[in-house]
Amino acid sequence: MKINNFLKNITTYHKFYDKSIALPKFLFVVVTIILFLYVTTEIVTQQADPRTALEFFERGGTYIKKGDLDNALANYTQAICINSNLAEVYYS
Repeated sequence: MKINNFLKNITTYHKFYDKSIALPKFLFVVVTIILFLYVTTEIVTQQADPRTALEFFERGGTYIKKGDLDNALANYTQAICINSNLAEVYYS
């Protein structure tokens, strides 16, 4: 619904105002939205370097699901080095 209203407003703007200005402004808005979505997606999908044993443990689980056993073992080993009392790591 919001997209339909947005497009309707752009169409209305385009009909009543100078057409030589409407298209560049519309393209500016579209490019801005695309850049915003790209940047926010990159920020969300970036995998931060783990610092705690639990973060290494969780990342090891992610590698297990992907089938990357070498990286999973390396992350589980690092989790044990940080906190040898984290029982979950020993049973994974």
